[in-house]
Amino acid sequence: MHWQVLNSAGVGRTKTKLGFDEPEIGSIEAFEKLWCPEADAVKAFLVQIMCGVRRWLSIAHPHTMPSDRKQVVVLYAEMKLQKSIDLPGSSTVARAKEEGMMAIRDHLNILPGVPHVSLDPDCTDFYPAPKDDNTIMRSLEGNLTMVVYPEPPKGQCLTPSPFVDALQSAIHDVRNFKAQKNAASLIREESPKCNVKPVGIDTLLRRFEAMEKRFECDIAELKWDNAELKQDNAELKRDNAELKRDNAELSDRIDETIRAVLGDKVAINKIRRRVLLDMGRDQLAVICGHKNWREWKEMKATSTEGDDFAVRTVMMTEAEMILRDSNDLSEYWKAVGQDHSTLRLLIHRNHIRIYADIAVHSSMEKNIAESVLALAAPGDRTHMTTIFCAVFDKEL
Repeated sequence: MHWQVLNSAGVGRTKTKLGFDEPEIGSIEAFEKLWCPEADAVKAFLVQIMCGVRRWLSIAHPHTMPSDRKQVVVLYAEMKLQKSIDLPGSSTVARAKEEGMMAIRDHLNILPGVPHVSLDPDCTDFYPAPKDDNTIMRSLEGNLTMVVYPEPPKGQCLTPSPFVDALQSAIHDVRNFKAQKNAASLIREESPKCNVKPVGIDTLLRRFEAMEKRFECDIAELKWDNAELKQDNAELKRDNAELKRDNAELSDRIDETIRAVLGDKVAINKIRRRVLLDMGRDQLAVICGHKNWREWKEMKATSTEGDDFAVRTVMMTEAEMILRDSNDLSEYWKAVGQDHSTLRLLIHRNHIRIYADIAVHSSMEKNIAESVLALAAPGDRTHMTTIFCAVFDKEL
C-alpha cells in the first residue's frame, strides 16, 4: 500500500510556520562555536525542533494511480496533519477508516515532542457521505476525504492537540533555560574564574525570546484553524442531514410513481382521486368568476393577510355564498355548497390529494368513478361522490 504525506502549509515556501528560513535550519553548527555549559542542551533542543519542522514541511508528489485504485486524504482534527493513503477501488469505507486511522497514528508517533494520542473510532467522518461503511469506494465520486478525531484521556473532557502541546512544551523548555541562565549569571558574579561570555549568552537569549513569540503566534493560529475546521465539519453534517431528508422524500415519490406505472391499483386510485379534486377546483373557480384555480388562489393570496389556511378560508366563504345564491348552477353543485365538509375537502389541503402528489393529472371518467367507490372511509367516499356528481353533472 502506498502512503503519502500531505501538508497544508503549501509547496515551495521559503518560510516555515515557525519563521525559520530554509538555510537557517541547516546552520546549527554555528552554535558549536559558542562556549558555554548550557549550549549543548540548547543545541540538542534546537536540533529536535528543526528536525520536526522539516518533517512537518515534507511533501511527496502523488503518484498516478491505476483506475482500479482510490486515493483517500485523511485529515487529523488539526489542519497541519494530513495523510494520503492509496487503496484498491474494491475496498470498503470501513477498511479506509481503519487504514486512515493507522496512518495518522503512525505519523504522530514519529513527530518529535508530540505526545501519544489515542484516536476515537466512533468519531470518524467520511466525505462524500456513503450509505454505510460497507459501501465500495469505487462507487463514490469526487475526492475522498476522512477526518479522524483524538479520544480524550480518561478523566478529561478535552481532546489532545499534538501540535499545540508540542509548541507549549517547547515554550516551557525555553523558559526553563532562561531560569538556568539567570542562575548561571548569579554564579558567574560570585566566581571570578567563570569564562562564560555574557555577550554570547545574551544573543542566544534574544533568539529564544523571538522563538517564544513566534511559538505563541503559531499556537493562536493553530487554535483558529482548528475552530474553522470544526465549523466546516458542522456545516457538512447539516448539509448531509438535509440531503438525506430530500432523498427520502424523493424516494417516496418515485416509489409511488413506479407503482402507478406498473399498475398498482392502490396508487392509481390515489392519482385518480387527486385528478377529480383538481377538476372540481378548476370548475369551482370558473363558477366564482375566475379563469382557473391557480388564478383564483393567487389573487386571494395577494389581497388576504395570513397564511395559506387563511387564504383558503376566504375562498371557501366566497364559494359558499356564490353556490347558495346562484340560480344557474346544477343541483349537484348546490349540494356541494350546502355540505360544509364536502366544500372544505375540495378547497383546503387534505389527505386524499396529498397522498397522490404526482405530475400526471388526467384520467377517464369511468376510472375516476371506480377510484371514488374504492375509498374505504365512508365519510371520504360520500364527500368525493358529491364532488364527482358536480364535476361530471351526473350520478355516480
